[in-house]
Amino acid sequence: MGANAQGAYGFRFDLQDYAYLKYDVAILYEGYNDLGNAFAFDPTVGTVNHYLWRRQSPIFRLTGYFPVLPLALREKAQLLRAGGDANAVANRRAVAFRPGLATRATATAMTDAADIADRVVKRFGTLSTAPELSHQPLDTTSWASYIESVIVAVQYARARGVAVVVASQPYISDAHVAQQRALATALAERFGNDRAVRYVNLGTAVDMRDPKMAYDGSHLVPKGNQIVAGGLVDAVRELTSDADIPGHD
Repeated sequence: MGANAQGAYGFRFDLQDYAYLKYDVAILYEGYNDLGNAFAFDPTVGTVNHYLWRRQSPIFRLTGYFPVLPLALREKAQLLRAGGDANAVANRRAVAFRPGLATRATATAMTDAADIADRVVKRFGTLSTAPELSHQPLDTTSWASYIESVIVAVQYARARGVAVVVASQPYISDAHVAQQRALATALAERFGNDRAVRYVNLGTAVDMRDPKMAYDGSHLVPKGNQIVAGGLVDAVRELTSDADIPGHD
């Protein structure tokens, strides 16, 4: 149910909008879109992402159906205004996803991927290799809004008997490491006694600096997605087979 540019604030709304699916487990997998400024260690600098992608559409709000045609037309209009230059459109955004870029092997494709990777670093900051990151003072203030959004979504799901897996995306920057440390701590404090809530740390599952895994530094190729999915299997299997969890037998 992921939506372009939407952050953790949208979790609860998506869970509500798709409740008719009667899902047993909700996997909350996000973090990048809530990093805000690349140097969000300063709580006065970061921005709060309250974007709700689908609910912008009155048709979706009324019917639960999201029409793709208006989105496609807007993208086409942007491209036409830019004289057909996709890079010009991308440069207006912080980080632009280029579908199909990972499968192209031309010099232009490699240049485009490198340009996007540069924008990723400018937006999110760099990712240190030093292990000292895990020993930095815990910062929950900078991520208060993000953490609260995740907790609200988990509470919504649990109130309806739905088990929850909260999973970190692979680490993309030092700020992301700090964000996920704060989230993991908050979840342990709030839901530590709830067997139907699991936090799965996939931060080091994939090296986002490896172009063979993330061609532009932020979007995984199929192999990277397969690794992430594999990291979720055990948690989902345990939650769906644990007879002591209400609603899961």
